[in-house]
Amino acid sequence: MPPLHWGFIGAGFVASRALAPAVHASPGAHLQAVASRDLAKAHALTPTTTYSDYNALLADPTVDAVYISLPNHLHAAWVIAALNAGKHVLCEKPFATSAHEAQTMIATAAECQRTLMEAIWFKWHPRMRRLTELVAGGAIGPISTIDSGFSFILDAPDNYRLDPTMGGGSLLDLGPYQLHLWAALTGNTAQIDYDTIERELSARGVDLTTSFTARINQEISATSVVSFTRAPEQHIRVGGIDATIDFTTGEAFTSWQAPSSLTLAGVEEAFPPVDPFQLMIEDFALITEGAPNTTAPLSTTLFVAQQLERIATRT
Repeated sequence: MPPLHWGFIGAGFVASRALAPAVHASPGAHLQAVASRDLAKAHALTPTTTYSDYNALLADPTVDAVYISLPNHLHAAWVIAALNAGKHVLCEKPFATSAHEAQTMIATAAECQRTLMEAIWFKWHPRMRRLTELVAGGAIGPISTIDSGFSFILDAPDNYRLDPTMGGGSLLDLGPYQLHLWAALTGNTAQIDYDTIERELSARGVDLTTSFTARINQEISATSVVSFTRAPEQHIRVGGIDATIDFTTGEAFTSWQAPSSLTLAGVEEAFPPVDPFQLMIEDFALITEGAPNTTAPLSTTLFVAQQLERIATRT
């Protein structure tokens, strides 16, 4: 299979720190082009070609697949443009700012017969795969509780995450991790009834902290918190009737190129350093050739978008 030739729209932090190195390291991928309004940033990713205009990249016939890493409010428009240009698309999370946007993006991918996937990269980490395997195999018995959280201090007033017009807020930024975790453990057709939703808003109306509790399938008690103002912390704990699994060593959601571990009933299982971004890039190439997308199917992406909207719009 020839290498998949990638074009990046956006050359920000994740694209430069994680996705470009992943593409360069993958034998099945080549970074063909990067488009950025800051050409110095584009050149820094060392692609074959750089553009200052996004449409010019989409018109490049040597680009097979496009990675979208723009601010949240621009995802839908550029995903749809890339699909209509005949490109496969990997879109940074959050996939969309509304369920309607997500539905439109997914429908466009079907119409264009192109691969579309959300870059929810933590799901490719071997520890996360092991968690779902253990739970599905009955290692902890029926799930009774899911407790997770992701917080860090965002001290950057000009960051798009703090701008309501750009799809800002802790829920859209960090909530996808929580809800993809729920879906991985309970399925994307689970019945979710939210018991409490608490939000701390900025003066501009962006949620700085959102915490929520829910009952999943009337049996599982789920609790999550995401925040831009609380001390840096990530955790995952899944309790069952028979045992509990904790993510111990390493960041629970963003473990990257570092040792990590989980503990099942007090027994630790270790995982060596790994690059989940590269695993995602390599899997994406296979999916464009017809392999099934079992890790981040669009049905789960839509489910997550719907849940984020339910939380955000509940009063």
